[in-house]
Amino acid sequence: MIQQIREVRSILLQTIAALTDEQLNHHPATDKWSIGQVLYHLTMTDQWAGSAIALSLAQETTPQPKARPVEMVLNRSIKIEAPDAFTPPDRSYTKSELIHLLEQTRHELEQVISPVTESAVLQEKSLPHPILGPISLKQALDLLLMHEQRHTEQIREMI
Repeated sequence: MIQQIREVRSILLQTIAALTDEQLNHHPATDKWSIGQVLYHLTMTDQWAGSAIALSLAQETTPQPKARPVEMVLNRSIKIEAPDAFTPPDRSYTKSELIHLLEQTRHELEQVISPVTESAVLQEKSLPHPILGPISLKQALDLLLMHEQRHTEQIREMI
């Protein structure tokens, strides 16, 4: 799982490698996020996932996870509005700041999940997803990967 997480992040970083700060902060429309905001949003979801997974792993029991169609996040024709807690501030970002945050939050997430050696733990434990309700940690990690893939495609379209 960690290898997949690293691969998806590597693809994202390759996608933005040649972009300038000006390109990162350009809004395609007044009601649309800039690439910088999309990237910051990804750091917010990494932080949340790391905290939620750590809390779940620390609990002896968690609510029974329900299988959810998390792959729907890849369908970009379905618009999903981010909850307020995951809406990035509308401000200017520097590329170095965003890369640092992306690397930091992903490293912190990896630190949380790397001790989990039994896949059964990822299937049995759950976390309260803000939109889907209780999902397994495995589904939460799959969703995180697909969410980043979705936004990487969005960024490619914005470039």
